Amino acid sequence: RVFSASSAELVERAFGEEVARRLQVQPHSMGYFREVLTGPVAFPRDRLRIGIVGHISMHKGSRLVRRLADARRRRALDISFTVIGTLDSAPVADVAVTGSYLTKELPDLLERHSINLVLVPSICPETFCFVAHETIALGLPLAVLDLGAQAEAAASYTRGLVIRDDDPDRLLDACMEFAASGFCRQS
Repeated sequence: RVFSASSAELVERAFGEEVARRLQVQPHSMGYFREVLTGPVAFPRDRLRIGIVGHISMHKGSRLVRRLADARRRRALDISFTVIGTLDSAPVADVAVTGSYLTKELPDLLERHSINLVLVPSICPETFCFVAHETIALGLPLAVLDLGAQAEAAASYTRGLVIRDDDPDRLLDACMEFAASGFCRQS
């Protein structure tokens, strides 16, 4: 059993077609999140406020968060970053960090910090991305790198953006273009 089609592809690459034929794709249950949902989260559209959700370790993109903040500062862009959760690195200038949270608090935290785009900065393919699915359930725009289950989820979501480049300047440009489009993917 694997939790996403992208995981099935990785297993096939590693173990061959014979093993892949026996795989069953079964996503994780999002039942725990149904009790949290009270409707879509309202998000402002006046300026780009990027939320990064979860425990952001090195493989979840902590270095990329620092590089994005540096690029934003160097370019003097009117973009804010808030980590809704924790960041496994030294503090990053001008990046707010809320600290640990309970899942039931997520919608309120996103609204309180006026987040209008959730960025999943993971630099490794995930087998299933809970943050991506929670973001989609809340109706918020979602941006991810072109990796794993997070890209699979964003690609099938009308407010999802899959970014093929982890260069901070190009990534910020893609997020700004997405915001300018009203957070609707261009066909």
